[in-house]
Amino acid sequence: MAKIETVDNFNSDYIKNEPNGDKNFVIGESKYKCEGKNLNKGYFPINLTLADFLKKSPDNTLIPIIPHLKVKKREEDEFIISINREDLEDNKYKFNVRTGNYIGKITWKNVDIEIGSRFSEVLLNRMLNVADDIFLSDVTIKVQKQTNKTEFIKRIIGHLFLQKLSKASLLGLPSSYQTVNYHDIKVHGNVDFNRFINKDIPIKGNISSKTRERLLVPEIMVVLSNALDSIEEIFGTGITGKLSEVRNTLKQETKKTRVTMEIFRRATNHKSLSNPIYASFKSILDYAGILLELDHYDLSGKGNKHAGSYLLNIADLWEVYLEKLLRHTLSADGWTVNAQEELNLYENSFYSRHMYPDLVLRHDDGRVAVFDAKYKRMKFQGKIGISEGDVDRSDFYQIHSYMSFYQKESKDKLVAGGLLYPIDSDWENDWPNKKSPYSEEWFGGKGTFIVDGIANLGKLDEVKQEELSNQEKAFIDRIKNTLSLK
Repeated sequence: MAKIETVDNFNSDYIKNEPNGDKNFVIGESKYKCEGKNLNKGYFPINLTLADFLKKSPDNTLIPIIPHLKVKKREEDEFIISINREDLEDNKYKFNVRTGNYIGKITWKNVDIEIGSRFSEVLLNRMLNVADDIFLSDVTIKVQKQTNKTEFIKRIIGHLFLQKLSKASLLGLPSSYQTVNYHDIKVHGNVDFNRFINKDIPIKGNISSKTRERLLVPEIMVVLSNALDSIEEIFGTGITGKLSEVRNTLKQETKKTRVTMEIFRRATNHKSLSNPIYASFKSILDYAGILLELDHYDLSGKGNKHAGSYLLNIADLWEVYLEKLLRHTLSADGWTVNAQEELNLYENSFYSRHMYPDLVLRHDDGRVAVFDAKYKRMKFQGKIGISEGDVDRSDFYQIHSYMSFYQKESKDKLVAGGLLYPIDSDWENDWPNKKSPYSEEWFGGKGTFIVDGIANLGKLDEVKQEELSNQEKAFIDRIKNTLSLK
């Protein structure tokens, strides 16, 4: 079977790419690489967009990293992967590869494609924690087993499932009033006359009775227990504290009952979930369903869909991470952080448009800043030949459009705008010609245009959580300085 393994935001134009006479190839090294096997000429070109992926089969699935969260609408032409084979002299050829913000597992044109994350577990765990409003740097759910690309999606969903379950279970697991039958010498609640007449006459000592008791919902318990079992090998001893207590309760309640389509349907539609106390279990069951289908359960009656092709847009997580990190650190200084504000332009015209900047910061005194979160590769690379470098042309013009809008709306109180990336390079030491990515002004006014983000992420395989915490603090300090908070 032909196969391609790579990472998100890969671009073969930026790295050494030697001609090849084989149907196997490797471009790049370490984590940032693309490897192909058994690729004949007939497989190319491969140009896969989100629309292609979703239209090929209704069972192809775009998995939400944060269910029910308001995020920008996906564009149908958003590309997932593009691979072309360029034929050269002497029966040699080279492969040109680009990927976007999606990670996952796809089968396309009889080629198995696996796209993993280009960054380490340290960043992933931190983003997941902050997205779930956990800001302590030492709080994480530990992974016992190192996972490969195929298991990467399962680890992400497993982490989110465990986080949500840990928080929701503090208020108790879903329960409801159920009828419980008894047959002993004591009457529980009321006599069950139908059973009493059929079983207890003549009276021999025991009496049939029934009562209403609040019990854990068995269908929900079975789904949660099976989902925990499905990630046991990955997380293992990382399931501690409250989660360990929950796991023991589930095992006692379910006695290894396997989830079926009918059990899953009853669990997700159970009336107890309408209780505000248990409302958060709706998203937990969403995650549980994905985990089970990744583990070859058929919960839809249409075969196993997640075991085939599935994708996640990791850029959504990056955006939520920055939003909550900025809100958590700037709110005490009088700033609010709004995500995806809707801008209505030319409302009464046929060319009216709606625009959605990722992050809008507003101060109590009227100051404003606007940023777009970009999960694209950033190594402070400028123009090379026909390449525009790391700052995409459309991103550049879009953020300046936002800045122009808010400059007018705030009556010249726009203090900053810019693009925020996960930066591979070291901050300051890797600037081209030692020139700062902060401008002193922008063409529309006095505010500062910036390119910034969390730096040094390309080296996170070599460092611990402490280094990421230091990079976060340095980023926040730079933003505060730009907003004139210091």
